[in-house]
Amino acid sequence: MIGNNALKSLANILFLLTSILSLKGQVSPEQVDSLQFWIVADSLNLVDGGTVDTWTSLSPDNNAVTQSNNSNKPLFIQNSLSGHAVVRFDGVDDYLSAGDINDIGPLGHTVFAVGLTKAGCYFSKAEGSTERYFLTIRGSGTLGYLYTDNSSHHVDGLLNDEGPVIVSAVADLVNGTNHIYQKGFEIATSSIQANHDMNSPYPFIVGAKGGDPPNTLFFDGDIAEVIIYNKVLSEVERTNIETYLNNKYSPSPNLGPDIVINYGFCDTSISPGSAFSKYLWSNGDSTQAITVNTSGQYWVETTNDFGIVARDTINVAFQTPNFNFTGSSSICAGNTATWNSGLLKSEYSFLWHDLSTDSIYT
Repeated sequence: MIGNNALKSLANILFLLTSILSLKGQVSPEQVDSLQFWIVADSLNLVDGGTVDTWTSLSPDNNAVTQSNNSNKPLFIQNSLSGHAVVRFDGVDDYLSAGDINDIGPLGHTVFAVGLTKAGCYFSKAEGSTERYFLTIRGSGTLGYLYTDNSSHHVDGLLNDEGPVIVSAVADLVNGTNHIYQKGFEIATSSIQANHDMNSPYPFIVGAKGGDPPNTLFFDGDIAEVIIYNKVLSEVERTNIETYLNNKYSPSPNLGPDIVINYGFCDTSISPGSAFSKYLWSNGDSTQAITVNTSGQYWVETTNDFGIVARDTINVAFQTPNFNFTGSSSICAGNTATWNSGLLKSEYSFLWHDLSTDSIYT
């Protein structure tokens, strides 16, 4: 029997393999049809620490969640999650409302969320007791997609990690099932009533559960992105969106191509970027960047905000001048020896002990 730690390690490895797929040809959310709602904190043009009163969806209908009461407005925080912005909710009374939008259609829906919370509801359409849904994390670290048609069909599972999460859920009204996923892996499923009409007049809320105002499950943490499709995505489509989110919020380090320094002796800086919480270099440094002045192979091991550890390697080559005379140390009377620096006079200045300035000394 495989233990929890082994399963967690396997999930991390597979998640990492997904996240390091090339960005070339990557599918983004608007390229998948039936995009119903898509809010991204990076799209907000606000000052760091400013309040959020309107968060507009990037989906075709451009619906927005709003808040007019200053005391209930969440905050915009820049460069918080792997270098991306988030909207921060206080877990007490912050929320955003959009009115009656985002009903589940006759086929079902697929939802995604990226964020960090100890507890609370990412989003909900759940003022009444039936025809409702909400995505939440409870204080015990349990991820839940809570769905009610005529009766409750909640599906939940223990999160594999502490810290930020990328989660998704599906309500399949054709086949009568719902599912919840973390890192692309299904962690729970249950049966629901097929072909049930899930239209409701309830307001759609981000950051809490209930009506407007909501009364419970206030989100205590950060939301970076929410995506909702008004259909059940195919396995390929869901994987494409998860890959988009993985590559965006859980990047792998990239030191770039190998470096060849054809001119100069100055230090060269190398860095994988700022989207990581921890760094460990081959020389023992733990800074975001290091400077090097000798040829060699260098690697960096990074830990991102999702706890994923990855490594990249780069080769750096400096032009090596012949500073050390390699000829015979004995010279007969009347003979000469030539010392060639190996550098171009057109690119470097030279000064020998006798004040001569050629690249070659005889």
